[in-house]
Amino acid sequence: MEFENPTESICGKRQSVQGFSVYEKYGVVLFHTGIAAVYDLETKKSAPLGAFRLGSYDAGCDKRYVNHANDCVFGQKIEGERFPLLYVTAGNSGETDEKGFISYCAVEQIYEKNGEFSAKTVQRIYYKNDGIEST
Repeated sequence: MEFENPTESICGKRQSVQGFSVYEKYGVVLFHTGIAAVYDLETKKSAPLGAFRLGSYDAGCDKRYVNHANDCVFGQKIEGERFPLLYVTAGNSGETDEKGFISYCAVEQIYEKNGEFSAKTVQRIYYKNDGIEST
């Protein structure tokens, strides 16, 4: 099954596919910078049902912090929400800053209302090395 790349052009090029996860009949594809697209796996249409920016979207100037979005896994479902929480590896570097590793886990809640999709970062989880092993 081939999917269209619905992402916006940044610096003259479309963003690459990174993470992919499935919930019920939906395939959620993540693109570099933190753009997400939701596909209907039952109908197998190549066009997404919707494309949107994650709450952790980042296409900024410091390439270390750009959301690589190379991992996405559905987790716990919050009562009353359509989709379970989505855990996304954000950041684009194994370096550290004052919070811990620049690559962090962004916990996203995907919303759908009247066919329009959106997301909000509800938590960020950083790993702080504390000298146990080198970065």
